[in-house]
Order: sequence, then structure tokens, then C-alpha cells
Amino acid sequence: MFRFGKPEIENFRADYAKHADFCEIFEKDIKRLYLLAFLLTADHKQAEQCFASTVEEAFKKPTVFKEWARSWVNRTLIEKRLRSCPLCQTGQTKKGIRGAQGYTRTVDKTKSTL
Repeated sequence: MFRFGKPEIENFRADYAKHADFCEIFEKDIKRLYLLAFLLTADHKQAEQCFASTVEEAFKKPTVFKEWARSWVNRTLIEKRLRSCPLCQTGQTKKGIRGAQGYTRTVDKTKSTL
């Protein structure tokens, strides 16, 4: 008769990325990944730290699909930068935004009429 529910998928196999897969990604894309880290940080030292922490994270997370490993590395690198960004850590307030030089710029909330 009729089968309701999930269809059976024969020979379904989800391959997870292994350490060797991540090593291959970092070897092939090292220049591109470092350039991305440098463009996000604008500082060589911070770019190296961001890149190194991404490599460490890759070897801690074995639950990434093999096909998604390259995208996961890019995403993790960007996340690492956003978490270490001083502007992201201080956040925005309703009164103002803390700038890179430490001053606060107030946002004008008055409506202009024509």
C-alpha cells in the first residue's frame, strides 16, 4: 500500500572530515586563508593568531561533513575574527558607538522634517 513518513535512503553514508582533510585544505588554501585573516584584521600579528586559532578549532571539531569542510574553515576564520574584534566586544549602545580610538560618537535620533 502507501508508505507514509520518511523514505528509506539506500547506501546513505555521511563522511565526516578527518584531520587529513583539514590538513589538505590548510595546505592548499594557506595563502587565501591568511589573506582573508589579514583583510579582516589589518594586522599581521592578529591575522596569524586568527589563522592559528582556526587551525586549532579544526582539529577539535570532528563533526563536519567532508564536503562542507572548506566552507566550515572559512566560516570559522571569520567567526574567530568577529569574536576578537574590539568593536564587537564592546557592542553598540543606544547612545553611541565606541570608535577605534576610544571616543564615543553619539547618534542623532531626531527626525528631520521637510
